[in-house]
Amino acid sequence: MQSSIIGNQHIFDFLSKSIANKKLAHAYIFAGPDNLGKATSAILFAKILLCKNSKQDFQNSCDCFSCEKINIHKNIHSDLYILKKEEDKKNISVEQVRGFITKLNMSSFANSYKIGIIKDAADLNENSSNALLKSLEEPKNKVIIILTTSSVDKVLPTIRSRTQILQFNPVNQDLIYDFLVEKHGANRDTAKNISQMSIGRPALAIKLAQEKDFFEKYLIRINTFIAFNKENINTRFNLIEKLINTKKKSSKKLDSRQATQDVNDTIKLWQVITRDLLLLEFDCEDLIKNNVALEELKTIKQKLNTDKLLKLIKMFIKSREYLKANVGAKSVIENIAIQI
Repeated sequence: MQSSIIGNQHIFDFLSKSIANKKLAHAYIFAGPDNLGKATSAILFAKILLCKNSKQDFQNSCDCFSCEKINIHKNIHSDLYILKKEEDKKNISVEQVRGFITKLNMSSFANSYKIGIIKDAADLNENSSNALLKSLEEPKNKVIIILTTSSVDKVLPTIRSRTQILQFNPVNQDLIYDFLVEKHGANRDTAKNISQMSIGRPALAIKLAQEKDFFEKYLIRINTFIAFNKENINTRFNLIEKLINTKKKSSKKLDSRQATQDVNDTIKLWQVITRDLLLLEFDCEDLIKNNVALEELKTIKQKLNTDKLLKLIKMFIKSREYLKANVGAKSVIENIAIQI
C-alpha cells in the first residue's frame, strides 16, 4: 500500500469492484480536504490500470516494468499524464489543457489505458475548463481522466455532471496512529501527538513524521499564535517574518505565492487551535488536536472567553477570504496581529 493511502476504504472498494466488473467511468473527481491522499490515490489507480501483470491492486505492489516506471521514475510513464498549475501562473491555462488532451488522444504506447490526472482542478479557469469539457463530452475509448480538488464547488457544474465524484473524508485518528507506529516506527507519544495534530489528514501526518523542518515550522506557527496572545504589538510584528517564506527565489511572483500559502496554512492551523481553546472552555481536553502545546494553551485560555474565541474564528475565516481576493499575505497577517 502506498504511504499516504490510509482510510477511505469505501473508495478503494468501489474502484476495485469497478475494475473487476469492467464498469469504469471515463472521468472521476477525487474530492475532499487537502492532505487526504487524493493525488496519491489517483496515481495508484492509474498504476493498477496500467499494470502489465494485472496483479497490482490497492493493497499489493507489483514489480512489472509499467509499475516500476511509476514507482521509480517519478510517475514518468508513456500512458500517464499529470497536469497541474505552473508555479508562476495563477491558473491552469487553456494551452496546458489542450496539450494535455492532445497527448491523451494519441494511441497508447503499450496498447493499454491512457490516464490523465489533473491536480487541484479548482485551478482551471473558465477557458481551460471549457477546453476540458469538450473532451469529457466526447470521451475516447480506454481514456480516463481523474481530477483532484479540495473545492468541488469550484469545478464547473458541466464538468461535475460528466464525472463520477468520489468524496474523500478525514480519517479516524486511530488509523493514523497505528500507521505511524507500525509503518513509520514512530514512538507512541510522537504518534499520538502527530495523529491528533493532523486532524484526520494522513498526508499531513506523514509530512509531520518524516520532515523535521516541516514539523518545526508547524511548531513555530503554534508558538506564534500563543505569543500573539501574550506579547505586545511590537513583538507580534517581529514574529511575522518567521511565518513567511523569505528564501530568495528567481521570481518575485514565486515569493508572493509562497508567502500567501504560508500565511493561509498558518491561519488554518490557528483556526484549529482556537477550536482547541473552545474545547478547553467546555472541559473537553481529551478532544483537542494540539496536545503538544497543551500547557501553553491552558495559560492563554485564561485570557480568552467564549465570545473572544468565536470572534477570532470569524476573523480567521475573513482573513482567508482576503488572501483569496489577492490581498497581500503580509498585510493580512499584520491585520491579525493588530486585532488578536
